[in-house]
Amino acid sequence: MDKLVIGHIVKPQGTKGEVKVRPLVSDPEWFNTLKYIYFEGEDKRIKVLSVSVRFGWAYIMLEGISDMTAAETLRNKHICVPKSEAPEVDEGEYFIEDLVDMKLVTESGQFLGRIKEVNNYGAGDVVTAHTVLGEVDFLFLDDIVLDVCVATETMTVNEKKFREAASPDEV
Repeated sequence: MDKLVIGHIVKPQGTKGEVKVRPLVSDPEWFNTLKYIYFEGEDKRIKVLSVSVRFGWAYIMLEGISDMTAAETLRNKHICVPKSEAPEVDEGEYFIEDLVDMKLVTESGQFLGRIKEVNNYGAGDVVTAHTVLGEVDFLFLDDIVLDVCVATETMTVNEKKFREAASPDEV
């Protein structure tokens, strides 16, 4: 089964087993639809007992987790759902998993490397690419990223803006 990471457990919340989750989807309210989840790398399906979304965070109670000690064992785990149950994405939105390992090319078609990972540290998505000259980080901004084609697994960037965004000693 193909799974999609949708959240990261940050910490226990309170003493009754609730966990605080950083959503990795564009609309945290989508968590309210969850009935079951999986943990990344595990096949056991876990029932969701309750969800509340406040200030962009999801707070979740899971079957079998009834106190802070049990919730603490879930810290830093990633929550997944089957990709078939993932929320629909709008035009211009992508799942992070779809971007990882994409070819990175310039608007003239020059191959720069491959996408290694995409992280969001709060201010926006940061793309890490492994290029022929080393590892490069850049922001996923409209003036840098011109196009993403999931079908051809290609991210096209404005070469000038890309080189400006990456550290001068990196590119």
